[in-house]
Amino acid sequence: MNKLFKTLVRGASVAALVAGVSTVAALPASADSTSCTVTTSYCSTAIIPSWVGRNYIKWNLDSSVSGIGCSWEVWDYQTGVLVGSGRIGAFRHGSGQINGLYGLYWMQLYNCGPSAFGWISNQ
Repeated sequence: MNKLFKTLVRGASVAALVAGVSTVAALPASADSTSCTVTTSYCSTAIIPSWVGRNYIKWNLDSSVSGIGCSWEVWDYQTGVLVGSGRIGAFRHGSGQINGLYGLYWMQLYNCGPSAFGWISNQ
């Protein structure tokens, strides 16, 4: 049983490694996106860079079916400067693009109903 378990673990590790390598290889070098989903009233995304040569971050937000709107902010991770913000109403979707960006950025959602979600992208 112990030998079988070790063999299965090794096989799963190799499969995960191969899957991870193929996923990374399929993405352009600078393209990135990150998302979050509200479980109570707040969430924040991971940090992503603006894409060199394009110098923008796109944002998307959906207040979902909770019946509550949602506020959003995009922050410059390195300087702590707020670069974009807003609020959408209940049952709405919003999107936009913040231009002139050259660093690392993250998004936070707050005062939202459960299941609201948002994401930022440099693509």
